Amino acid sequence: MKKQLFVLFFIYGFALYAQTGLVAYFPLDSNANDYSPLHIHGINHNGVPVFTLDRQYFYFNGINAYIYAGNHSRNITDQVTVSVWIRTLSDRWQWIVGHYDWTADRGFQVVMANGYVEMRGRDGSGSFYRLPSSVVFNDGRWHHIGAVFDRNKWRLLVDCSASFTSLTSGARNPSYYVDTQPFSIAKYPQLNQGDPMLFQGDIDEVRVYNTALSPDELCQMYLSSPKAQNTRRVFLYPNPARDFLKIKIEKGEYEFKISDLSGKMVMSGKNLKSDGEVVIPVDRLSSGLYTIILESDEKGKWYGTFVKE
Repeated sequence: MKKQLFVLFFIYGFALYAQTGLVAYFPLDSNANDYSPLHIHGINHNGVPVFTLDRQYFYFNGINAYIYAGNHSRNITDQVTVSVWIRTLSDRWQWIVGHYDWTADRGFQVVMANGYVEMRGRDGSGSFYRLPSSVVFNDGRWHHIGAVFDRNKWRLLVDCSASFTSLTSGARNPSYYVDTQPFSIAKYPQLNQGDPMLFQGDIDEVRVYNTALSPDELCQMYLSSPKAQNTRRVFLYPNPARDFLKIKIEKGEYEFKISDLSGKMVMSGKNLKSDGEVVIPVDRLSSGLYTIILESDEKGKWYGTFVKE
């Protein structure tokens, strides 16, 4: 029995430290659980789950609401990608998500300052870097933030195309590894540094990767959400699907992309003609949850989610 427990502990420990790709996923539906392969769950401090007809998210009051999710580094070294949805009217400095320790000269932040979205952090070079958006986003609407810390190159993408900026830092061998402060949502954790930057507004779908995602992959996450403007849901069946997926959609010609839960595109096609319904073979897909985006110059964007058996 002890030997079996040791083997299980060894396997779990190896997975915890070897995970590459999605290393944090907080849907923020009704709790602060981490649904990434690491399962490093958070502790919710006064964040309020909100349930509507078409979505679920967390509201943070800007006073005493936040989530801490452990000090574990999540196997992050020299690359980090953050994907998160936010909605706020506040123009103060606000922490959205990050893992940061200024005393160790390492870590990353995604924050808001005077309505602008900012990437911030230290990479071991002794310097503090900031990369702000070109316009403000505290307009009370949902916005998707994609922040990529790719070694010494940073990229910020908001709502797929609304604000794209980049920065090159001076570090030759950057590191964003932090295991001395908590991974935090909605609050700056180092209280001895003054303002806790508590977020006032709504946060949803927090994802963190220890790799550098491409702009196309981040755009797929944006387009796959019902929060994206001018994007409508399609009716598809059977769901779960085994060999074919049938989609009810207006007559026209479409391009389509299918992405897995991590946002990686696994299938695409062009010149898909619909007479009211289209059929797409999905037999080569692995079992799991997928998002499909269909786009037409005349009909706009459509999305749907399905399970592959």
